[in-house]
Amino acid sequence: MLTMSKKVISCIHLFGTSRHTLISVFVIILIFVGLDQNFAQADFLRTVDRTLRRVADVGDDVPLRHLDELNNAKRAGRWSDELLQTKRRGKILHAVDETRVLDDMWRQMLGKKADDVLQEIRRLSPTQQRVAYLCAEGAQRAKDMFGDIGLRRNFMKDAGPQTLMAMARYPNLAEDAVRFDIAVRGRKLLSPPGARALETADFGRFFDQMGDGAAAFWEKYVKPHWPLWLGGAALAAIMLTPQEYLDQAGNFTQEGLEKIARFASKTLFDAIRGAAVGTVEGIGQGMNQLVRDSLTSFKRTFFTSWSGIVAFVLLVVVVVLALRPFRVLIRRVFLASTRKGRSPQGQCGGGTVICEGVNK
Repeated sequence: MLTMSKKVISCIHLFGTSRHTLISVFVIILIFVGLDQNFAQADFLRTVDRTLRRVADVGDDVPLRHLDELNNAKRAGRWSDELLQTKRRGKILHAVDETRVLDDMWRQMLGKKADDVLQEIRRLSPTQQRVAYLCAEGAQRAKDMFGDIGLRRNFMKDAGPQTLMAMARYPNLAEDAVRFDIAVRGRKLLSPPGARALETADFGRFFDQMGDGAAAFWEKYVKPHWPLWLGGAALAAIMLTPQEYLDQAGNFTQEGLEKIARFASKTLFDAIRGAAVGTVEGIGQGMNQLVRDSLTSFKRTFFTSWSGIVAFVLLVVVVVLALRPFRVLIRRVFLASTRKGRSPQGQCGGGTVICEGVNK
């Protein structure tokens, strides 16, 4: 980058500093910066590709599809940071210490005969190393799940980096990712009319989009009733467009529960409704309980003693006086009452006896 800057400065001295020349130089700088970033990202993905093959123990002839989706993964940074915090047991590390911890983590995962890959990893930034390690831990789990090398190669080819990250982030759902892959390959998970077919990478995309909400949904609705989801389009409908059915916590919305009935069998819908009834109906019950608790606290605060009542009255007065419409209303009432009390002749009021007494 420094060399490029020197060349640009030389161009400025050579061609002058006119407005058009400066604009041209600025455009050239942007092009070089963009190319430099693209090359760096390509190097990162190439290192991740090679690392995942080594960890999962699959050959170089297996193309790892969807690897470029790592550039747009929403949860990569957060999940990799959380994983590093777990490895370092919550200790706050300086940059040098973090590099040492990452190096130890990589050595433990790759083993002693992976110095060539380790050298490539060390060229990555700490952030890139953390993301790569998160994917590699998912690849390690895939290796443990698939004893058959052929099944493992197929899974690694189609899983995508987001699925590997989800397996690392939610270890208890790693088996579910494998089960999902088998169901997709066996065409046991259909898609709604007009929607594309599910693929293995959709497992990770769903978790990357929903985060912990996806894990909660899977644990509550899918895992206990997995056989009921097979053969239908309900799961595909939810995973491809989760915002139409689920809230951020992974629970069905009332509208989503009604919509999923179109794709679910009666047995599956009954199971879903049974699991969802506590959350969908609980929203209204929760609001009612919140109102009741608030009223109870309000009564206990102000209406259990005379001092509380006085405080409540003063609070009402302060609130009323703080609002302009009430201040205007009070002023008008006060002026109207004072005008009625004045005499049309001047100081004497309308009472004849009082005026007579004064005149005497």
